Amino acid sequence: MTFAPLAIMLTIFVSAGFCHATNLVDGMNGLVAVVAITSALGLAVLAQNSGLVDLALVAALLAASVVGFLGFNWPFGGVFLGDAGSYGVGHLLIWIAFMIVERSPGYCQVVGWV
Repeated sequence: MTFAPLAIMLTIFVSAGFCHATNLVDGMNGLVAVVAITSALGLAVLAQNSGLVDLALVAALLAASVVGFLGFNWPFGGVFLGDAGSYGVGHLLIWIAFMIVERSPGYCQVVGWV
C-alpha cells in the first residue's frame, strides 16, 4: 500500500476486527483456544518457511500457552480468558501475522519497493 494514511487505517481496522472476533468466541467453550492454537501454529509454519525463526518461536510459544488454557476450559467452560486475555491473544496473533508479511524476504519484490 503506497498511500500511508490508507494503509494505517486499514491496519487498525483489521487489527481491531480480529481482536474483537477473538473476544466474541471466548464465550463458547474451547472455541477461542482452538482458533488461537490453529492460527498460531499456522503462523509458526508460515514464519518458519519465510526464514523468520524468531516469529515462528513466538507463535509456537503462544500456541503452547493456549494449549494449557484449553485444558481448563474444555469441555465444561470452567474458566474463560476474559476481555484482557482474549484481546491479548488476538492482538498477539494479528501482529505476528503483520510482522511476517512485513519481514518476509520476498515481500518487497512483490510490492515493488525494490
